[in-house]
Parts: sequence; C-alpha cells; structure tokens
Amino acid sequence: GSQYRIERLLGRGGMGAVYLARERALDRDVAIKVLPPELAGTPQLRARFQREARTVARLTHPNIVPLHTFAEADGLLYFVMSYVAGESLASRLRRAGPLPSDEARTWFAELADALTYAHRHGVIHRDIKPDNILIDEDSGSARLTDFGIAKAAVSDSLTTATGELMGTPAYMSPEQLLGRQDVDARSDLYSLGAVFYEALSGRLPFESRKSIGDATQRLTSEPEPLRSAAPGVEDDLVVAIHRCLQPDPEKRWPDARSLRFQLAAMDDETDDPITVRFLRLGCGAACIMALALAYALIFLRLDPSSQPVRGLARLFASGAVGLFMMALGAAIWLRRQGFDARTIVRVAFRQPRAWRFWYPKPFRRRGDVWQRLPASIRRVRYH
Repeated sequence: GSQYRIERLLGRGGMGAVYLARERALDRDVAIKVLPPELAGTPQLRARFQREARTVARLTHPNIVPLHTFAEADGLLYFVMSYVAGESLASRLRRAGPLPSDEARTWFAELADALTYAHRHGVIHRDIKPDNILIDEDSGSARLTDFGIAKAAVSDSLTTATGELMGTPAYMSPEQLLGRQDVDARSDLYSLGAVFYEALSGRLPFESRKSIGDATQRLTSEPEPLRSAAPGVEDDLVVAIHRCLQPDPEKRWPDARSLRFQLAAMDDETDDPITVRFLRLGCGAACIMALALAYALIFLRLDPSSQPVRGLARLFASGAVGLFMMALGAAIWLRRQGFDARTIVRVAFRQPRAWRFWYPKPFRRRGDVWQRLPASIRRVRYH
C-alpha cells in the first residue's frame, strides 16, 4: 500500500515469505515477513503471534534483527523487520564450505550473546538454524532473526496433518522433537550447537529426517565426535559444542552466558564473571605470596634468629593458603558449571590485559602480537 514498496522476494519457507521492501516514510529498506493464510486464519495463532510480536519488539541487541511492527493487511499477518544486507549462514556454508575456527568462534560467541539477552527477557527462539542467522556484509557480525515466530507455531500446533513437525528437525533438541511443553532456553543451546557442528565440519550432527518416528531414534544418542568430523577444530570449541548437543538438558550448559564464557575464555573484550575474578586473583596473589614466602625462608636459613622475618614468613604462609583455598573454591564452582580442567587452568593463568611483554604461549590472550613482532622489538620487550 502507501507505507511500503515491495522490491523483491528474499526467501520463502514453511512459515511464510520474506520480501525486501522500501519504507516510504523513512526512506529505508526493510524486510517484511508475510505469514501464510493457513496460520493467519486461526484465531488462537493470531493472538499468539501478536503477543510474541510485542515481546520480540522489546529486544534491542546488536546481534538480533529488530522487529519494527506487526500488522494485518487483507487478512494476512505480517512482520516488518530491519533488512540485513549480506547473506545467511546457510548461504555462506553452501558458497564457501566449513568455517575456519576463528570465524566460527566469533559468530558462535555473538549468537550466544544474543541468546543470553533474549532468554533474560523471556524469549526462546525454538527455530535456530543456518537460514535464520544472517551475516551483515558491512560489520561482518552474525545476527539472529525470526525470534518468537517459530515459537508460536510450534507451541500451538506441533504437527501437521501428515504427522510431520513444523520446523527443522535436523536442528531441534530432543525435547522439542518430542513435543514436550517444558522446552526451555537450553533447547536453543542444543540447536545452536547443531548449527556450529555443521558450520565447522560441513555435515549435520545427525542425518536430517522429517518423520517423527525416524527422528525419535536419535533422542538419546550423541553425534559423532566433532574431533572426528573436523580434526582441526580448537579444543574449547569442541567442548562447547559437545556439551550443547547433550540429549539430556541437565547436562548442557546451564545458560547461554556460560556458553559465551567458554567460547571467549581468552578474549580481551570479555567481562569476567565474579567467580573467574576470584579464581584469577587467588591464583595470582597466591603465587606472589609463595614467592615471598620462599624468599623469607631463604633469609631465615641465613639468619635463623631474625624474629621479624619469621613473623613475615608465617604471614606469607597463611596468606598463600587462604588465597589458594579461594582459588580452589572458584575452580570447583566452574567445574560444576561444566568447564573442563584445561579451560579452568587457562583462565586462571591467562595473560593480564595490560601485559605487553613475553608470556607463555598457552596462556596468551587472543590478539597478542608477540609472535608477529620483529626480533629486535622482542629483545627490547624481554628486558
């Protein structure tokens, strides 16, 4: 009508068609998703879509495609969303094949951020798949789209007349495949893990099947280890995806924030949770205390009668023990959250943000330029 000028069809799927349009009033490109009449004609679904649209419209996050409005025209319901110039992750995988680890890690972490924000606002996606992940050609960032729309459809009508699931079984969690009513945020983590298993290996974690009967054959099984399907993937990515794909929701990451931390445990831009700060503080300060204690003990060997040094040695010893216990408590808490021992050690001793000199390679932060420095500059930094 007078509000939008339809430019072209962007894509079509079971949940409707998406068009590129020009919003006349604001002179900007938008994406309009039109819901099919068979869904829009059901009063319960219409009311549910409206409620979901109001919820999703409140989501403002750089990695979520914003929803501008929800309306009706000639009996058809439609959503107006921001237009992301670029391509979907599905298109990127078809065009260029599996992702390198660094690129996958960046997008994986961005989407975990988006899910952290959405879940905190009570919104569960329920249809995470490569087609619903858009890669912005300007910023190179990943953006999640179609929030809430699939949730309404699956919640109100799990199967079609032919007994097939509405959605994409290849990426659904076991509990979603079963049509359980208690599907929660951990279902999104399963789907995200399935997406990045495919993005890194070039294959789905399980063979895609449409029939509910066939899909239930994999409800209690784990996929082939990612290390076998993609030998070059980094260890922490393997851990992150493996835990996402656990059939039992209780064995997955407890939330998207925990997954995000696993993905960016060595990232300079990550804000450390308080437990990680205690871990790092305990380990760092305990090491300093231990060195001071060693120095005091050496001094006492030379001068056993020095009472002030003996008192300092006791102080350093008690301080080192207390700090070690604090670090141990933080490490136990992280272990219970599902982080493996290698990740905990790397986090505990990783390079401080302000440190610009040599640092042991296993604990360097990503982006550290030490290996790329000329030899003369390295010698200066050594001293």
